[in-house]
Amino acid sequence: MRFSQKTKRGVFLFLLSSSIFLESNTNCQDSPDSTDSPSPSSELSKNTRGCITSDIVIDGIQNEKAWSSVPFQAIKTDSCEIKYKIYSHNSCIYLLVVFPSEKENRKHRLWHWDPLKQLYLSGPEKEDELYVLWSEFPLDAIPGTFAENADVWIWRAARTDPAGFADDYYFINERLSSRPYNEFADLLQDNGKSCWFNRYFAVFAGNELPRYNQSTPEGSLADVRAKGSWNSGVWTVEFSRKMNTGNTDDIDFGRNTGLSVSFSLSPPEKKFLKLSEFKRIPEIKQEK
Repeated sequence: MRFSQKTKRGVFLFLLSSSIFLESNTNCQDSPDSTDSPSPSSELSKNTRGCITSDIVIDGIQNEKAWSSVPFQAIKTDSCEIKYKIYSHNSCIYLLVVFPSEKENRKHRLWHWDPLKQLYLSGPEKEDELYVLWSEFPLDAIPGTFAENADVWIWRAARTDPAGFADDYYFINERLSSRPYNEFADLLQDNGKSCWFNRYFAVFAGNELPRYNQSTPEGSLADVRAKGSWNSGVWTVEFSRKMNTGNTDDIDFGRNTGLSVSFSLSPPEKKFLKLSEFKRIPEIKQEK
């Protein structure tokens, strides 16, 4: 995927808390079913392209020496401060993100049986989510410039975390050129099979049932490994991905042409996604 500069015309895609550039050292499918689905294997299948290294294990626990060698960076959202680290090894990139959450929200829109209507209704439960947007800006890009394209990783505590992956999306701002100001361009899913699916129960199978189940992803949707752990009001989420997957819907981290990152902790509200600032990251070196 090619990433390039676009003027403030594209800002209406998302409501940004800010869109300035900072140097890295600045702190701051419904289908009726009544049978259980098999859990995805903990090992990578032949259809996935994960990163396997003894340096970092993607388990949501930052206890490896590799992480201790990398300083935390900080970035602010509307509601809190997010801390993160970036590490590279053997042609893979690793991301560690730490953010606060009062509760460990690992349930999402459970099915609740309605005895009067004799059917299942979606519940109010909401999982914790983390959106990571990677984009390239020309080195001479001015503050206020918005990304024309972005590679988007979405970790979800209920849907993706049990499978050990993140959803892999992207957006292309050019799709908005003929749309009205208040209309939102949906995030586009990468090619392949997702690590989760939506199930509906046509007959009574219990008063409360999980709505989403996991499966082994395939194709470009199997690129990003991710796992999170919650402890004392804090989430720790680890990601890994090949620096260059060879897929046209993924960013190539090996190009190092003004790569920046932004975060969001909440899903789109009224069709807008609130982001942190885009923060320039240092050149990524393929350590071996």
